[in-house]
Amino acid sequence: KNGNISVLASGQRESFNRALPILKEIGYEIVYLGDKIGSASTIKVLTNYLASINLLAIGEVLMICEKYNLDLKAVYEAIRISSGNSFVHTSEGQLILSRSFDAQFTMDLICKDLGLVEKLRNKFDVPSKLIPLVESIFIEGKNKLGEREFSTAIIKLLEEKCKEKLSSPYFPQQLIDKDPRRKGIEIKS
Repeated sequence: KNGNISVLASGQRESFNRALPILKEIGYEIVYLGDKIGSASTIKVLTNYLASINLLAIGEVLMICEKYNLDLKAVYEAIRISSGNSFVHTSEGQLILSRSFDAQFTMDLICKDLGLVEKLRNKFDVPSKLIPLVESIFIEGKNKLGEREFSTAIIKLLEEKCKEKLSSPYFPQQLIDKDPRRKGIEIKS
């Protein structure tokens, strides 16, 4: 809400340069991905794929820790200060542990993006066991939990199989960007 989001853009550099002042008002870090139309959208779905893998891994790690009887608040902090940290952990990890799952991104949207990643994998003949697996897990989630359920709720499938719920009372129901609005900048390659 403060405008500290990332913006990905592609198209003619001249057009990007004209739009840059407006993009700087919309977001904080702005990356120009070249003149090929669709490059920014491609990177967007690929980053959502990476976030999906991370989300599934976070759920598995938290579940192992839950079954090991570790304090999940302490586990969250240990991951946050270690090599396993990520944006997904520090944001969606909190929403999992608060049980709100309110990531503002739904199963139908992540399944659409993962379907596009699978099409890219096939188009470029990239051998991958992870892409189809991740897509199938989220399709199962969409079918069982509903297409408008938050994507973060994918963890509920693991909880059901493990007969455990992941929760900690120390986390917010909704994430609020408390950082002050920062002036947008272009990240140049």
